[in-house]
Amino acid sequence: MTHVGMTGLNILLHKIWRDLWLARQQTWLTIMSLATGLFTLGTITGMISLQLERMDQVHLASHPSHLQVLVSGDHDDDSATAIRHLPGITAVDSLQQAAVRFRKPDGQWQQGLLMVRPEPEQQAMDLSLLIQGHWPDDSSLAVENLSAAFTGLQMGDRIDIATESGIHSVAIGGMVRHPLVKPPRLGGQAVLFASRATLHAWGLDSAALRQLLIQHTPPFTLEHRDEITASLYAWLGGHHATIRSVMVQDPEKHWGRPYLAGIHIILQGMALVAMLLACVMIFNILSAHMARQIRQIGILKALGTTTLRLTLTYLAEVELMAVMALLMAIPLAGIAAWLASDAVLALFNMDAGSFRFSAVALASMMACGLILPALAAVGPIWTGVRVRLTEALGSHGQEHHSKPDHLDRLIDVIGARMLPTLEASALSQCFRARSRMLMTQSVLVLSGIGFMTLLNLVSALEGTLDHELASHHYQVKMAFSQPQSMAILQPIIRQHDAAIDIEGWARHPLQILHAGLPVHATGRLGLQLMAVPAGGHLFTADIRAGRWFNSADSGQHHLVINETTATIHGLAPGDRVEAITGNNRSEWEIIGTYRSITTQPIAVEAVYAPQKAIDNDTDDLSLTSLLLASAQPLDATTEDSLIDHLQASLADKGIALDSFNTIGREHLRLYALRQFQAVIMIFKGVAGMMLLVGGIGLAGTLAVQVLQRRRDIGILRSLGTPGSAIIRMVVVEALCHAVLAWIISVPLAWMLAKPMTETLGSVLLQVHLDQYMNVAGMLYWLGIVLFMAVAASVTPALQAGRISAREALEG
Repeated sequence: MTHVGMTGLNILLHKIWRDLWLARQQTWLTIMSLATGLFTLGTITGMISLQLERMDQVHLASHPSHLQVLVSGDHDDDSATAIRHLPGITAVDSLQQAAVRFRKPDGQWQQGLLMVRPEPEQQAMDLSLLIQGHWPDDSSLAVENLSAAFTGLQMGDRIDIATESGIHSVAIGGMVRHPLVKPPRLGGQAVLFASRATLHAWGLDSAALRQLLIQHTPPFTLEHRDEITASLYAWLGGHHATIRSVMVQDPEKHWGRPYLAGIHIILQGMALVAMLLACVMIFNILSAHMARQIRQIGILKALGTTTLRLTLTYLAEVELMAVMALLMAIPLAGIAAWLASDAVLALFNMDAGSFRFSAVALASMMACGLILPALAAVGPIWTGVRVRLTEALGSHGQEHHSKPDHLDRLIDVIGARMLPTLEASALSQCFRARSRMLMTQSVLVLSGIGFMTLLNLVSALEGTLDHELASHHYQVKMAFSQPQSMAILQPIIRQHDAAIDIEGWARHPLQILHAGLPVHATGRLGLQLMAVPAGGHLFTADIRAGRWFNSADSGQHHLVINETTATIHGLAPGDRVEAITGNNRSEWEIIGTYRSITTQPIAVEAVYAPQKAIDNDTDDLSLTSLLLASAQPLDATTEDSLIDHLQASLADKGIALDSFNTIGREHLRLYALRQFQAVIMIFKGVAGMMLLVGGIGLAGTLAVQVLQRRRDIGILRSLGTPGSAIIRMVVVEALCHAVLAWIISVPLAWMLAKPMTETLGSVLLQVHLDQYMNVAGMLYWLGIVLFMAVAASVTPALQAGRISAREALEG
């Protein structure tokens, strides 16, 4: 009995190997499709896991501060020592920073930030580490790591630094990594490091801002931090210093995590779609395979093989292919995830570290690779093995066509009237076998949905940005290191162009309280009050609720605040809040909320109010912190020239610009696009993976169809149909499937893009993104799917053309 059992097992094992070998083309297509889906899943899952793990690791190694307070006014090292003794504060460090312009010899002037820190061993937190060369001294500067890569500055290069005291030529003697630098490729400034002696020699001490780095006692809650911040405001205000902004930092999680969160959610969705495509491929091939196996199943049942054993045999075939796919995908996904992580982490001023494989990715690939294919195969296998013995023995393993219905007759009429005979026959074949049509359409539609949805997300980012910039009617925005009088600024600016339209805005530090509790800004550097001049028309915020200011608001305590901040704190137009500006505290009414995606993630968040109302509450009458200037629409190069000319004219009068907030409208758009560049690149990369999975799936599906239609092809050959005509018919049928799939996938991609756009906007930018259809993407997909159909049908079509009538009828 045992011998008989072993013999039966050997027969089944031989059958497994024989089935896979005889259908080796379909076997390899299945393995490749599944391996591609697993590769996509492993790459995305591994990249996410490695990125977050490495970011937090580097963050902790930098001894992160908990609060970063930007201070202007009288403040020195003695003040920092005194602050250390305030309740709740455990450590204080500081750095100075000043806005400068720099250039390579004979190069273009660029905006930069000059930073002063002691040597690494004297730093307490947010450590700036020396990578190469030496720390800046009296005769040299150091360049920040990301800035070096972006500007091309190298060790030994000499650069010119423009300050109020003149132009200074200095050498680059070192390279430094600083953990709190906005990547220049994402719109951040180039950062240079200098010694305090250099700052003093160039006369920048008075123009520099000091940033206090503070660690405090647990807990790390907003309530506890509000108490500490309140004591800081009170102490610094009593010592003639003003807090310009406060940035809160999680001591355990890297500040760049929110930037990647939205990308990760979308990528995880695309990874699931890729696996779904692979599973659809397995379902399609198993359905066709089981149809051809019916007669064998009948013979095995006649020999006493049970339904359970047959089921396990075919599941073993699927699992064997799954194991082979895993062996191919796991090492490739590990390498790709590490390389992708290294590329993304480089934007955040770190590398991926030594090569390692993500345990999360491995577990995901193993689970999905072994379980999902089996689940996809259960239906076709169970349908096949349950067939009755008499029906199985009488089967030829061919595809069963559904009876003609109204749709078939309509397609026949359309084909007969509009297409040649061969093309009409191919169109009819698309709909004749509904199961075969479903197989092909499922692969193409899923690929199209994934591809076009990703491109629609790109259009949502770009379209929302253009919508916002449509309300920016200025060409250049200039910010000043110190408030200036418009009476002095106007003749300097109009010296360049007498007809230029200018508006002067004021900026003030701001705190808002609602029901006695602080309103925390979405922007990481806190709130800033922007004084809108009466009759100002060069800037209007992108209002989402309520309204913008009109002439009736002059002198009124009215505010327009950020939409996301309002949502978080439950605020809406009509609500009243307390605003604290300097030593003044008064009640204001919110009249509108605005959206902004051009605001930097590490930036001060603007709150807008009528200038006259602010002037009534402060002593800074008629002083301008920000100047908007309109001109004819300029390109980026001309815009740079205008800013350089105006900056030089202002410098001649001893007026310094805050280069961090001085920008042209076109550069603002380019800056915002650079923020999305990494997102767009990743989305396009995943879209390419979707095309690969879809192409492999389509090739496999068409190959299966040719095998299913061998008897149909044999009949055509017996009637004298040449091989070239059969090839043409197979290709045309594939093209018909492609066009039909495109028609189906376009509206489905549009429907799916809406929730994904909302998710991307809320998580990545914390705003609502407008939905835009990428028309070019639709046309791209049409061209791609037609190309895929032709490319995928060539091999099956050639195989069909070579089948003789005898082979087909006997098969």
